[in-house]
Amino acid sequence: EGGGGLFEAERKLVEGWEREQREIAERVVCDDSQLGFDGRTCEGLKRVGGVDISFVKDNAEEACATLVVLEFPSMKVLHEVSRPARMKVPYVPGFLAFRECADLLDILQDLKRERPDLYPQVVMVDGSGVLHHRNCGLACHLGVLGDVPALGVAKNLLAVDGLTKAGVMEEWACLDAAAAA
Repeated sequence: EGGGGLFEAERKLVEGWEREQREIAERVVCDDSQLGFDGRTCEGLKRVGGVDISFVKDNAEEACATLVVLEFPSMKVLHEVSRPARMKVPYVPGFLAFRECADLLDILQDLKRERPDLYPQVVMVDGSGVLHHRNCGLACHLGVLGDVPALGVAKNLLAVDGLTKAGVMEEWACLDAAAAA
């Protein structure tokens, strides 16, 4: 037999991921009223977390999952943990959460269980949030599943709805000019 069965399996896997993203996107809350701190002034914000997965050079499977929790506003390190992570899912653009979320979620849940007093009030995630093709990047996944407000802080701009790096830079220049006036 040809490879048609493999392509069909991949298509079904991606369709399942898309369905899960749509379901999680419906649970994302973008309203500051549910935060345990003032989202505009940061009054009441005491703990900020950051998570990332870093890879061993020239190896797409062996990685390190890291969580750092900082005291706000001093930025004193309150907690940091890194642990080996083995990526079981290949990287597929638009589906990073299915590759990285489980390891990051494990670290967050361990902290919540062992030291709930250090659990972050908000987490910055190296990945997209609602700026995503289905409004559900890695930050949304982690935030919903970890029950924590999460911000996507991606290294690269995900081109969604015609958004381009040049267009964003132009908008920033306009904002800078307006602020300087």
